[in-house]
Amino acid sequence: MEASLAAMHIIMGACERSKSVKRVIYTASIMSASPRKEDDFSFKNLMDESCWTPLHCPFAHAQKFEQDYISSKTSTEKEILAYNTKGEKRRIKVVRLVCALVGGNGILEYIPGSISVIISPLSGQRLRYKQLKLLQEMLGSVPLVHIDDVCEAHIFCIEKDIISERFMCVSQWPMMQEIVDYYEFKFPNAQVLKEVESDKSGTPCNSIKLLDLGFKYKYNMEQILDGSAEYARSVGGLLDL
Repeated sequence: MEASLAAMHIIMGACERSKSVKRVIYTASIMSASPRKEDDFSFKNLMDESCWTPLHCPFAHAQKFEQDYISSKTSTEKEILAYNTKGEKRRIKVVRLVCALVGGNGILEYIPGSISVIISPLSGQRLRYKQLKLLQEMLGSVPLVHIDDVCEAHIFCIEKDIISERFMCVSQWPMMQEIVDYYEFKFPNAQVLKEVESDKSGTPCNSIKLLDLGFKYKYNMEQILDGSAEYARSVGGLLDL
């Protein structure tokens, strides 16, 4: 966490000293926006920009790496808020895009971690599958967004005169069971992992703030899941499908 905070302050300090940077787009993580309540850790009715992950909440599927990641992303995003509260001295607008689990086709020659999590029911990678369970446990669903939509959202926030604000960048929020069921239907011959996080309530995500400004998502759940599987196959993963 200390390294993340230090890096953020170094970057923001350089932006302030430049005198020319007017807006910073901060890519935040959906893992900093859990709709769990602070007191009893039950779910709120909705996940939106007001949600912050309670760092004292015990998540059964989180090991030390995941716990450190959650703490780092949440603390760093909260810390960067200070650059929006400097009154008359403030020279930089900080727009925070809270990105869901990113999937879809890509250009890298390896499978990124986020896509490894998405396709874990197909790949059988138990560690990644446990991280998929963690998202369901933390968020009440598995928020998804296509990489192309993430890129377009960043460009949108750069080009539009947006005030310092926090925006959810989430196009879909299926339950873990829906992802497993879809891959089982799409690849009937695959050995799909089927044990899912038991919570069945589901917590919808409200990402309307970005939409109200005119942004439009292009990809649905099926396209994100299909694109992730196709991409993994193209770089040598999921060869048995």
